[in-house]
Amino acid sequence: MGEKAAWARKKRFDNRVLFWVRRGYTLNQVSHILGCNVTKVIASVKRLKADGKLKYAKK
Repeated sequence: MGEKAAWARKKRFDNRVLFWVRRGYTLNQVSHILGCNVTKVIASVKRLKADGKLKYAKK
C-alpha cells in the first residue's frame, strides 16, 4: 500500500471522527460507533486539532 493510500485512509477516518465529535459525542462513544480502538480516535483528534479543524472534544 502506497503512502498516498494510507494518507487518504487517515483523512477519511479523521472526517468520520470529526462528524461525530462535532455532534457532541464523547471519544469513547465515537470509538464504539466507528468500531475501532479509542486510542485511534484520540490520535485522530490530535491530528484534527493540529490542522485547526477542531478546537474541543468531549473526553
